[in-house]
Amino acid sequence: MNPNETGFQSSLAQTLLPPTETYSALLEDILASPVGLPSHLSTSEDFRLPATTFAFQTEKRLADLEAKLAANQEKMSQTLKSMTNTLTLLSRAVLAQPATTPTLPAARPHLQLSPALPPKFDGSRQHGQAFMNACQAFFRLRPDQFPEEQIKIRWAMTYMSQGRAERWVNRIYQWETLPVNANVNYFVDWEHFRSIFRNEFYPLHADAAATNILEGQSYFQGSRSVDDYLDDFRDLISESGYTSPKTIVVKFRRGLNSEISDAIATMAAGRPDDLDPEAWYEAAVRIDQNRATNAAFRDSVRIPDINCPPPPEPETPEVPEDEPPFTDASPPPRTEPDVLDIKNMTANDIRDLI
Repeated sequence: MNPNETGFQSSLAQTLLPPTETYSALLEDILASPVGLPSHLSTSEDFRLPATTFAFQTEKRLADLEAKLAANQEKMSQTLKSMTNTLTLLSRAVLAQPATTPTLPAARPHLQLSPALPPKFDGSRQHGQAFMNACQAFFRLRPDQFPEEQIKIRWAMTYMSQGRAERWVNRIYQWETLPVNANVNYFVDWEHFRSIFRNEFYPLHADAAATNILEGQSYFQGSRSVDDYLDDFRDLISESGYTSPKTIVVKFRRGLNSEISDAIATMAAGRPDDLDPEAWYEAAVRIDQNRATNAAFRDSVRIPDINCPPPPEPETPEVPEDEPPFTDASPPPRTEPDVLDIKNMTANDIRDLI
């Protein structure tokens, strides 16, 4: 910065403000002055204004403030009046409504279901899944009786009282009675119990066995109905782990009787998609039922075949005109006996016979 400019700014500041005046003191002097000018400026010859000017400005400011205050008071009065009217209308509307007691929803009746208990389980792998399904069904129908996971486990173990299952339960109880396992449950929760139960009592390598059956021909429908065939087929698919829709459809179509399979494949309308196993199941059942209904109808009503000649009528013996026909009311004709009774015959009768 130029030294000459610095000196000029310093001299200008000394000219406008007294050397002993500070900024804070100057601010206080401005606020205390009625017209907003410092005292030393108002007394200066350069800033001196006529007295009438100061009085006019003061009165104008007061008049403006009074006008604004009056306008604000009017607005507040209008707002208060509007709120009072609204409150009055609401009060009248509430008082006009009849007093009604709130209706509580009717309590749902507590159904005391009595589902079938699971059968006694002997540890057979062929019946392991059925036993577990029975336990699961009972838990879902009566959840109020099993508030904890350990109660489910202990309850299911009470029905494992025969064969391998009984010995397995005894080993579990022996483990829990050991001092090192005091107050420790063998199973963490019901899912843990199901996992170990599945390994112990479900068929071994069920997936491999089901896959081998589906690769052969022993699962074919044969003389069974589609319903029976479909039940076995669903079990095989579930055990084998097949999830591809196209593979399932191919296996199902392969095992169907050729008449039903061809009827589905050649449907003019509504043919199921090859990626929709459920549609194939439904179509096969429907066609099988229609075939059975039609066969029952044909057995009950025999329709004559126009290509076959009618059977010959049975021949009736001709009756001579002079001989009356034999009826139940007329006595039977007399027949000559094979042996003659000559005891009561005279000599002449015997001579005539000779």
